[in-house]
Amino acid sequence: MKAVVLCGGRGERLMPMTDRRPAALLRLCGKEILLFTLEMLEKAGFEEAVLAVGYGSEQVERLLDEKYSGKIKLHMINNAGKSTVQAVRTAMCDETEILAVECNCICTHPLDEIIKVHLSHDTFCTALTY
Repeated sequence: MKAVVLCGGRGERLMPMTDRRPAALLRLCGKEILLFTLEMLEKAGFEEAVLAVGYGSEQVERLLDEKYSGKIKLHMINNAGKSTVQAVRTAMCDETEILAVECNCICTHPLDEIIKVHLSHDTFCTALTY
């Protein structure tokens, strides 16, 4: 299973905090939200993730270069101007099952339980959103 992290939105509901940076790079308790999301995926056993970026993609790349030291192999695709469904479809490539996560959706429920529910149903995608 591959994780797709949707982190390319402008974060308009969070204006004016997102005037100069994407919502994925807003800080919570001194750390960028994207880093919390990647930690959550790593704890759940994901080894690979696709980051669907758009607005502020250069800033996301810089953050990952400077601060991400996790074990997940990351791929970035620029989906500026595309819908969520298009981003997920592009990220899927040859995968048959994916977990799509909104970057600013900090999940307090154990992710492995969500994955078990996903696997028990005949579906190719489970989306974590709020």
